[in-house]
Amino acid sequence: MTVDLQLKNKNGYAIYYDTNGMSGWYIPSSGQNNWAAVLFTADYPGYLSEIDIGVMDYNSDWIIKIYNSFDGVMPGMLLQELSGFTENRGWVSVEVDSINLTADQEFFIVVDYGTNSKSICVENLNEGMSYHSSDGLNFYQSNNEFNIRAKVKSDNYVSTHNQDKVLPVSILLPNYPNPFNPSTTISYILPLYSHVKLNIFDINGRNISTLININKPAGKHKIKWDSRDNQGKLVPNGVYFYTMTTNKNTQTNKMIFIK
Repeated sequence: MTVDLQLKNKNGYAIYYDTNGMSGWYIPSSGQNNWAAVLFTADYPGYLSEIDIGVMDYNSDWIIKIYNSFDGVMPGMLLQELSGFTENRGWVSVEVDSINLTADQEFFIVVDYGTNSKSICVENLNEGMSYHSSDGLNFYQSNNEFNIRAKVKSDNYVSTHNQDKVLPVSILLPNYPNPFNPSTTISYILPLYSHVKLNIFDINGRNISTLININKPAGKHKIKWDSRDNQGKLVPNGVYFYTMTTNKNTQTNKMIFIK
């Protein structure tokens, strides 16, 4: 059996962590500037070509800054700055002067909503990728995900008979940092919408924590584990295993907790 396989020239993918989109929840400006930011990781090589932001108010100014990294508090080097104005509420798409991205490369997008607007949050599972600032220099992790999305042009997609195909294999990535104290981030990639269960096991095979047990959309996702069990108690030092089960497969990786 053979199949006519060819690369598609103008394909790409979106990166987002606000699974439910715009919900109407927001952080009020209180007469001060609001900086909302999201730390992104590229799934595949490509070019950052467009950014979508959620805007709450009519007649709003905004400034977007794209940085090459983020250390958990401060952004790295500024790659590009964009500004604009929108009359309407809702999603605003902003074209980017293409920025080259490698697989697994992180980049940090900051949006200044000014004093007359509100940065939008969604009440969904916190992926831990959104940050908030009152000065645009020092950022603190938000309890919600901001409506900021990235679009990447990539040739890492193929088609057969004019239909897009993605290999239906989920990927459980190494946690970071590892060893860790007191928390670590677990990342995974879903090629398709799938039910995901992510469990933490001790060295004796006992299930000590269930981090995820819900349906998730296709894309790259992240979740933090704070070294606590299902009862909220801090676990002892040692080796632990995290296992992801989806509709397609089960994968397990090892991590080490050091107090």
